[in-house]
Amino acid sequence: QAEGMNATVVLLHLEFFQSGLATRVPGTILTDLLATSIRSRDHLLPWRDDLYLLLLPGSDRTAAVEVADRLVRKVQRWAQRKRLMMRAAVGAAAIAEGAGTAPSVVQLAVQRLRHVDYID
Repeated sequence: QAEGMNATVVLLHLEFFQSGLATRVPGTILTDLLATSIRSRDHLLPWRDDLYLLLLPGSDRTAAVEVADRLVRKVQRWAQRKRLMMRAAVGAAAIAEGAGTAPSVVQLAVQRLRHVDYID
């Protein structure tokens, strides 16, 4: 971590269902959809299964959660158009909150994953 660097890690857990059964959405579709709504300096990676990791340089945790909420709403609108049900969870941790290592910050974000419901 560079001195004075402010950045936040966000985890998005996105699950999709059709007719009550879990269904897979190719990660490239979701990555492309999410990537169109982040800044060029942000970094988005498919991480594990239905998890996506987002690194937001220059953002605190509050701002990062707002970005995550916006992204989840965008994916939810896409899912509705595809006639899919969606369940999402969001977790965030600022670099300064971790134990000085990337894994510690990611682990903290994992611990903070919380289910979110949005009704438009």
